[in-house]
Amino acid sequence: MTDYVKEYQNKRNACGKPFTEFVEFIKQYNKESATVMDLGCGQWRDTLFIARKGHSVTAIDTAKTGISQMCGRCKKRRLEG
Repeated sequence: MTDYVKEYQNKRNACGKPFTEFVEFIKQYNKESATVMDLGCGQWRDTLFIARKGHSVTAIDTAKTGISQMCGRCKKRRLEG
């Protein structure tokens, strides 16, 4: 089993870019301001992509390191974290 806390501590972008399927779905999604829940959000990859598109995202993960890193990125991008 992967220890994501250690993975996230060692690499800021451990899981890579947003999933292609999420990117394509959000690009084609017609609703302007949806409410989205990202379960197992990890460090941020899908959460921030969706938030930058104007949607409200609730992100949940058990790895506090990933959540902390994501909140830091939200502040840098002036997104509510």
